[in-house]
Amino acid sequence: REMLESGNAEKMLEDPLVLVATQEVLASENKAEVKEMAARKAEAEKLLCERYSSASLSPDDVRLCLASITDNNSFLRSNRDPVERMIFYLKFAKTNKHNLGQSNGSLTFA
Repeated sequence: REMLESGNAEKMLEDPLVLVATQEVLASENKAEVKEMAARKAEAEKLLCERYSSASLSPDDVRLCLASITDNNSFLRSNRDPVERMIFYLKFAKTNKHNLGQSNGSLTFA
């Protein structure tokens, strides 16, 4: 954020293209979909660089900010998703009156 503020480009964070440029492109069985998402992401990044780069903020600086946001999103997803899955399993077990047991070091539903 400081980098964007120092380059007078903090408004970039409100630009809807940031959502496209910072989305994760995860592996999928549908290669065409992955390719399309990657192309949209690259185009959004290019447009944001054109809009917000200046004498005090280079296109590489804009890309660095976008990469940082993407990295943060990935970190949050990789740490949030397993917790959400476990919460789902625990709610499922409680709702269905299963006993949550442990067998061979792994959680099982008995």
